[in-house]
Amino acid sequence: MRRPGRPHPGAHRITAVEERLAGRDVASEDALAAVLNDATHAMREAIKPRTSAFRATADYRMEMAQVLLRRALPLAIQRARTGEAIPEGVGLQ
Repeated sequence: MRRPGRPHPGAHRITAVEERLAGRDVASEDALAAVLNDATHAMREAIKPRTSAFRATADYRMEMAQVLLRRALPLAIQRARTGEAIPEGVGLQ
């Protein structure tokens, strides 16, 4: 059994966030902002990052998780709407 706060060997799903996102309207900027805020709140409740003496504090890990969610969710919505995945990052063009 995994201990709370232990890192996962790879990405893992946070079903609480998925459930809050299902069927939500994201047609307008205001609606998207509300969805992002709700998803971020659900994620903060669901994950319990740990502090590492050699790597990062729990606060930093939580902040990075929020940043990644706020970047990834609009991209996922765009990809779902258009069916087009635009590569991002260094060397992905």
